[in-house]
Formats: sequence, C-alpha cells, structure tokens
Amino acid sequence: MKILLSAYACEPNKGSEPGVGWNWAIELVKFGHDVHVLTRANNKPVIDAYFAANNKPKTLHFLYYDCPVWIQRFKKENRGIHLYYLLWQWGAYQLVKHVHAEVNFDMVHHITFGVVRQPSFMGGLDIPFTFGPVGGGSPHRGD
Repeated sequence: MKILLSAYACEPNKGSEPGVGWNWAIELVKFGHDVHVLTRANNKPVIDAYFAANNKPKTLHFLYYDCPVWIQRFKKENRGIHLYYLLWQWGAYQLVKHVHAEVNFDMVHHITFGVVRQPSFMGGLDIPFTFGPVGGGSPHRGD
C-alpha cells in the first residue's frame, strides 16, 4: 500500500512526538508498505545524517515542507506554535495535493502532532484518512 504519513515531528533517535513520527514510518515500511513521510524541512539534516550512516529502505521516502520565514517567527511566541502549526498544515496540504496527483497515494495517515486539538487538512485528499492515535489528555465536551 502507498501511504502518505503526515508527521510534522519526525526525527530518528528522539522521543516524544519526533520519535512517534519516525517509528511509525519505520514500522510501516517493515510491514511492506511504500511510505512517503511528510515532515518539516528543518528535520531534513538530521534524517539525511541518519541515512548517511544507516541503510535507507527503498520504500521510505520523505517530503519536506516549512512555512515561509516570516511565518516561522510565530513558533518563537509562547502560544504562536498553534498558529504556526495550523499554517504549516495548510501549506503542507497544498504541496501534497500536487504530489498526490503524481504519486496516487492509497491512504493518508496523520500521526503528529498527536493531539485532538490540532487539525489536519490531509483528509481533504479524498482518499482513506486515518487520524491518530491521538492523546494528550485534552478535555472534551461530554454528553
């Protein structure tokens, strides 16, 4: 299966969100899938360095996207990361629409950020869409 894995945070040898993105990508490849990981461009040097020292699976591919520099300043502000992430998701979705037209993914799986309160626009690709697992102890409105 040709899977687009949306992993804003994805780095080798890390814990938390970056480790979740990385480990899902590696494990999906082990199950025989053709995995295309969409992640931030600033993750590229770490990923390239990892594969300079380790074999890269033939069915693992990376797509990199970051917002324009003027938008990146929002990450520096305490609550600005949420706005930045929203804008990153939108820009990444615009990129992936064009890539999907060429690659023809079978499904898209959003994995990081793994919280309910942060959106993903990847469901707009009109292919099967999986969101999660998600967590973070976010409260929700009950019945």
